[in-house]
Amino acid sequence: MGGGERMGPIEATTRALGEALYDENLRKPLCQVLVICGRNKKLVSRLSSLDWKIRAQVKGFITKMEECMGACNCIITKAGPGSIAEAMIRGLPIILNDYIAGQEAGNVPYVVENGFGSGSRELEIMSENALRLARPDDVFKIVHDLHKLVQERNGLLPQLSCTA
Repeated sequence: MGGGERMGPIEATTRALGEALYDENLRKPLCQVLVICGRNKKLVSRLSSLDWKIRAQVKGFITKMEECMGACNCIITKAGPGSIAEAMIRGLPIILNDYIAGQEAGNVPYVVENGFGSGSRELEIMSENALRLARPDDVFKIVHDLHKLVQERNGLLPQLSCTA
């Protein structure tokens, strides 16, 4: 969801979700999305014309936000106080993807520190931490070690002996 006045990275977020929420191996969607573009009619048109792999509803400005939030398990939005308050009332976890400097900046730590959502910087940090801890080459080491064990077992390599 973006602000009613064209705020937030709605298009980039929506496109990324459309890709991430489709399981290529199972060839099926993992869930569906509801995209609310506010008064940005051009964005409504662009997103409506996409060839979605998942079920997606794209809407412009709406007046019954409580109904839309009632149909959701999570909300991705900028840190507007109205959106945060409505999500809290519904018990919706929040992912904040933007904020207006100054007036909304304090809302991000409020959401994160109170444990009912995360900000995009926190997601970036989580991603960086995951990459830092990842060991993508370990699979090759495992295969190498298994290959070596098989060769030792078949007598192709001298066996190591342990003496006390």
